[in-house]
Parts: sequence; structure tokens; C-alpha cells
Amino acid sequence: HQELLHVIGDRSFDLVGLTVSCDCPSAALADLVTAIRSVSRNSGVRVLIGGRTINADPAIVSLVGADGTAPDARTALALAERMVMG
Repeated sequence: HQELLHVIGDRSFDLVGLTVSCDCPSAALADLVTAIRSVSRNSGVRVLIGGRTINADPAIVSLVGADGTAPDARTALALAERMVMG
């Protein structure tokens, strides 16, 4: 996580996407989303989460404070474009 936060804090990103492929506590994911927002050079950074764990329970998105999810990479790219461009 530290390397990820370092990169996010070093450059300005409009959007950060995370794939959650293992079972992890929602609190840990919420902490990561909060940390991303706190170190980001872009105060309006958007956070998308996806992966097997999120697909199994999409309600996790709002629980952890992320901005959205998509069931697959193609849909995630389309969603990311809409979020950033429009």
C-alpha cells in the first residue's frame, strides 16, 4: 500500500482503479480509499474498485467510500471515461 500511496501522492491522477481479488476486511479497503484521497494531489480524485470480491457484493462500493464499480475491464474503462470526461 505504501508504494501505491507514494505514486498517487507524487503525481496528479483523475482516477484510481483498484482490483480486489482476495477477501479482505471492508475496513481495510475503506482505509485504503481514504488514504488515496488524503495523499492525492487531485482533491477530486475518483476511486473505482472491482474484481471478484466486489462483483460478489457490489454494496461494498458505498460501504468503503469508492465512487463506483464495473463487472469487467471493458465496462470499467467506459465508466472511468464517463467519470473523468463528463
